[in-house]
Amino acid sequence: MIDKKKLKHYCPVPFYSIEINTNETAKLCCVSSKRYKTNKNFIEFWNSEEMESVRERMLSDEPDHQDCGVCYSREDNFNFSKRYDDLYRYKRFFTKKLIFPAHLQLKITNICNLKCIMCSPQYSSKWNEDVDKLKHMRTSLVKTKPEYLEHDYLKKILSMYLQTKTLTPKKIELYGGEPMLAKHFWKIIYNIDPIKLKNVSFVTNTNGTIFTDEHIKCLFRFKKCMINFSIDGIEDVFEFVRFPANWNRVESNIKKLITYQDKLPHKFEIGLYYTLSSYSAIGLNDFIDYCHKNGYKYYINIADTEPTPTEFYESRMNELKEKYTEEEINMLGLAVDPSINVVNFSHPSALPDRIKNKIINQVENKIDADDFYKIKNALNVGHVELNKIQKRFLVYCDLIKSVRGKDFKELMEKYESS
Repeated sequence: MIDKKKLKHYCPVPFYSIEINTNETAKLCCVSSKRYKTNKNFIEFWNSEEMESVRERMLSDEPDHQDCGVCYSREDNFNFSKRYDDLYRYKRFFTKKLIFPAHLQLKITNICNLKCIMCSPQYSSKWNEDVDKLKHMRTSLVKTKPEYLEHDYLKKILSMYLQTKTLTPKKIELYGGEPMLAKHFWKIIYNIDPIKLKNVSFVTNTNGTIFTDEHIKCLFRFKKCMINFSIDGIEDVFEFVRFPANWNRVESNIKKLITYQDKLPHKFEIGLYYTLSSYSAIGLNDFIDYCHKNGYKYYINIADTEPTPTEFYESRMNELKEKYTEEEINMLGLAVDPSINVVNFSHPSALPDRIKNKIINQVENKIDADDFYKIKNALNVGHVELNKIQKRFLVYCDLIKSVRGKDFKELMEKYESS
């Protein structure tokens, strides 16, 4: 008998959920590091010895840093993680795998219309435009071809998913890129018999720039839809972080979906998903005021998902070796410095200390204790080279200005004088 109160490394995700990452690969979840080969045979992979080994480690409460290191790190630093949420907030606990995942995570594509400041080509095809201009300061930047789950493969997976009976609540979670640009997914959903979707919930994170009537028609087919708008600040801070999005257009789409939520609260749940980074943190206070004023539900995340140096170096080098010879890697300057630390330009602690102190003082009495704990810890992460990182952060701001015409130093000065 397993005592859930003593579990330190067990996670229920591999027993009931999976992320289909590309046509050929899968991951345990959206924050896990390792990609597993599936060779377009998802059922075989779900029942494979490799997955069974993962589940056995979970039941033995053995740490799995390769897959789950991000969650362990978040729990150590901020007292929260995806693992913790699943196990304790949602009270999910499994000792046997389901016949087919009840929670289907789909990383549908990396095609996106934005190049958000903390993102990369792996998650946004539009980021390829800036790689050559920025990679000498962000050595992990590598151009990536557009990826997507093929129509027939996706259709097959969804068909198996809907045919499988289970007592566990069903949920489809859609990632991008920008999910609203995944036309093949929405076409498939539109052509599915609505009766087959009536017990399936739907979750997605969107940058909010695109919401058509066709999207709305598809959303109505699900039992319930949870739409999270990725909104890292408002107005000028938002437009810097989520470049080249237009705040007024995105705010209009938020209000449009909120109208559906107000009319049909059993059908729609709308939230604003804010990620604290070095670029969004100066807009945190205004973001919280904005949400409180409008009665919007919001969630605060921390931009701390950069892998540890060893994991980052090994995973990146393995990916490069699949495409290039060792001589080409060195000649093209693609090799990653293994000394690079988790604290980089997008980490909140990269901000100047005086800015961080003002942010902490502004929000302390506006948010609950758990969120304040997360934010304060994220801003105060210590590092032996933090002073050097902060200086390089300011240099990077100048580089971004020259590339995109957006001046973050000016935004910081405006914030500091307000």
